[in-house]
Amino acid sequence: MATKERTTIRDVAALAGVSVGTVSMVLNGSNKLNPETRQRVMDAVIKLDYRRNPHARSLSTKKSMTIGLIITDLTNPFFGIMVGCVQQEIDAKGYELLLGMTKNDIEREKKVIAKFIDSAVDGIIIVPAHYRNPNLSHIYALEQRNIPYVYLTTYYPGTRGCCAMTDLAQGSYELTNYLLNTGHKNIVMISGYVELVLSAERLRGFKRAHEEHGLEVRADQIVEAEPDYNGGREAFDQIIRRGKPDAIMTVNDIVSMGVLTRAREMGLRVPEDLSVAGYDDLLYSSMLETSLTTVRQPIKEMSAAAVDMIFKVAEGETIENKLMMFTPQLFIRSSTKKRL
Repeated sequence: MATKERTTIRDVAALAGVSVGTVSMVLNGSNKLNPETRQRVMDAVIKLDYRRNPHARSLSTKKSMTIGLIITDLTNPFFGIMVGCVQQEIDAKGYELLLGMTKNDIEREKKVIAKFIDSAVDGIIIVPAHYRNPNLSHIYALEQRNIPYVYLTTYYPGTRGCCAMTDLAQGSYELTNYLLNTGHKNIVMISGYVELVLSAERLRGFKRAHEEHGLEVRADQIVEAEPDYNGGREAFDQIIRRGKPDAIMTVNDIVSMGVLTRAREMGLRVPEDLSVAGYDDLLYSSMLETSLTTVRQPIKEMSAAAVDMIFKVAEGETIENKLMMFTPQLFIRSSTKKRL
């Protein structure tokens, strides 16, 4: 029985409709090619399952002393703090940081990764886009080419990357349990897209707390929204049309800001008429006119762990704990009130 011949660089060039030299430039991270050509070549690499000789690759490449960081939205101060924390860790190792922002758009994420590949970064730290049913061909391309990458805050299921994140389920559980114990019987959660890890984990904690109180979570207690200020305002309107709940929990503090503003515009008092709670514990969450009950994510520790991971992966070390969970902390402030 004949064995299948190994796919060659010429096969990739033929399928992509380019020269062998062009394929070589793409694989070596050249910045002299347009994005469309790079994408055609990478699509051919994936389709043909082309694998370079790792020994040859190590001989032909040099360290760029740069690490790429992909975040979703700098208008959320959570990510601004994260950039500063990652920058500090990268600086301490004598490397440079390249920053890319996706605005929660998967196509932007692909372009940022392509740019990082062109820049021959030594590794990439990824905050995944808040995007429903994303096409992850760009992540698989990183794996195909053995380019080191890790996740920060959440991850794409079915991919190989290690991740440093908060135990989102535990934080959500503790917050929900506190609200239930203080007499809030009708609690609504403003979530991101429920199929995403960052939302599914929060919902798991939300449901667990209800179950322990002998309660079943109704479908109308979960509202999907964009994880930003306007998303909070729009979700609040949707909730109020069905009737005022006892409390609203949100996927992050920025969404809570939208809820607080919209509630005030409608003449509702927080916490007298409605309790509101967030997630992240941004710096100014405690400084608001109505300080926000929220769950703190340890950004500094998570960022340091992600940087440590990316350097270990880049050096070929085996990481036993591929999902590093950090402990959240509940802060109870004036935006929530006992209803006993």
